[in-house]
Amino acid sequence: MGLVVVTYDVTLASAGSFPDLETANRATDTILPAYAEQLTAFFTGSRKGTIRRMPPLRGHFDEPVGTVLLRDGRAIEAYDAVVLVHDVEGGALVHAAYPEEPLPPSPDLPALEVLFGAYLHADWPDEHPGPLAAVRLFAIAEDAALRLTARHQLAELAELGDEPERRQAVRALGSYFVPRPDDELDRFLVEALAVLGR
Repeated sequence: MGLVVVTYDVTLASAGSFPDLETANRATDTILPAYAEQLTAFFTGSRKGTIRRMPPLRGHFDEPVGTVLLRDGRAIEAYDAVVLVHDVEGGALVHAAYPEEPLPPSPDLPALEVLFGAYLHADWPDEHPGPLAAVRLFAIAEDAALRLTARHQLAELAELGDEPERRQAVRALGSYFVPRPDDELDRFLVEALAVLGR
């Protein structure tokens, strides 16, 4: 049997950028201390080695920290920023940081915050040939308990309301993966469940 490649017509949810390195460093230096307890637990506590990427670390600022280009072509000032931190041998790595638009309230699905927010983040197309490759990396990198929880939470998400509600929930969980046409989100959820079920 030959290799079957599943493709999606994809756009990013949005694209944010800092105006300069100084602003990027200031945002990162402000956000990281706010998560000191979680960072300490992540790298030295009982979770060490069980979760390879933290859920996105977010911060809100009183003044704009950058610009976000939305899918509809509008550019808006960003008062929010996100920092992605990964576990690497010998310590932590700030993998990425970028401004983002305010997200809708997130459903209580913490394993999916890791999957969507830390693996399907704003730079995921630069790291993976497709969204399922990001899911496969999650399945390889993260521990069995988190994979099982993510599978249950994906099944829960797949049953949530209607498609627009599921799409909003995926974005609220930090995903920058936005398939089009709209019905491809449900196909992706089914295929992601299959990846995590292996």
